[in-house]
Amino acid sequence: MKRIHLRGVIDRAARVNENDTQQTKSALGELGYYKTPGYGMTSYPDEPMFDGIKKYQRDNKLRVDGVMKPGGETERTLGVHLAASPTF
Repeated sequence: MKRIHLRGVIDRAARVNENDTQQTKSALGELGYYKTPGYGMTSYPDEPMFDGIKKYQRDNKLRVDGVMKPGGETERTLGVHLAASPTF
């Protein structure tokens, strides 16, 4: 069973780890919260990723700030949903 495991904070103001970005985009995409833009999936944060984080937070009654922290409520909740996903 695969889970998301962030090394650092995902935030517009933070220097985001490229692996964390890839994990986040893949996880959000698996759950329908990230659609790969026409320019492709990159290892850099983009607006669709932050929009997906906010929509995921809103839909799951979490704090809607577009931020994910290692061990934080968004990462934990996302992990639970991924564990239940048959294809991730």
